[in-house]
Amino acid sequence: MLLRQLFNHATFSYTYLLADPMSSEAVFIDPVKGKLRDYVQLTNELGLTITAAIDTHHHDDWITGITALRDLWGCDAISGAPNENPGVNRQVEDGDTIKVGGMQLSVIHTPGHTEDSYCYLIEQPGKSAVFTGDTLLVRTVGLSNQGTSNPRMHYDSLYNVLAELPDDTIIYPGRDFKGWPLSTIGEEKSFNPYMLTKGIEFFLALKDRQEPADIQPLVKVEEEEVDEAIEETVKEALKSGEVGPDFYLPDDESKTEAKPVEKTEEKTDAELPAELDDASKVRSWH
Repeated sequence: MLLRQLFNHATFSYTYLLADPMSSEAVFIDPVKGKLRDYVQLTNELGLTITAAIDTHHHDDWITGITALRDLWGCDAISGAPNENPGVNRQVEDGDTIKVGGMQLSVIHTPGHTEDSYCYLIEQPGKSAVFTGDTLLVRTVGLSNQGTSNPRMHYDSLYNVLAELPDDTIIYPGRDFKGWPLSTIGEEKSFNPYMLTKGIEFFLALKDRQEPADIQPLVKVEEEEVDEAIEETVKEALKSGEVGPDFYLPDDESKTEAKPVEKTEEKTDAELPAELDDASKVRSWH
């Protein structure tokens, strides 16, 4: 199994490229329309044939790329029923399978975050993985703020469906705002507060207090500032001759190797902002 996990900074979401190395057939899971150029580059570099583009559910904060990939490669545009996207040419239901060369994805209906939320499970000798969309994230779950959200169904999908998978099943989530790109079913059953609840009423109370993550604007600003600072520092170093002749800057014809960066001392817990020590507030994402 060949797997690539692609992070979309603007939406804190993941797109997955899953391929069968023997046949070179591949699928994209949760592709973003604005990343089409990246998908073409990666597919060409790896010599893959795209046979399907799959959505785990309807995305309210970004435009799905499954229709664009269908137009580009003539592949199937797949989503779980019910779905109103006119670009979808194949709707799947619980228990269906999607072939990827000699492999296959099992379709699991996991409503709750949205009515059309589905997870896709791949099982191979000695290992298995599940692509969970926003149904189950690392240490949290998707919000209940969509028109078809149903917290009671979400509880059932977590406790009576996903929790029944083997504990060593790898989870590939649809979102990540902490830098934790994967987990396992067993790990989430042990540490995810939404899978530690004592019954449906406790779960519903926890969902009532759930809030969207508020870090996206901060991350975007920090990235822009850091990029500008690095570029100015490098340009000044080039002018002063403090770096060698092999240093490479994207907008400069010279190619370099920068001087080693000195390692700074890590901050102790006492020096960190006080608000980061508040573990009682559960943060989440769409």
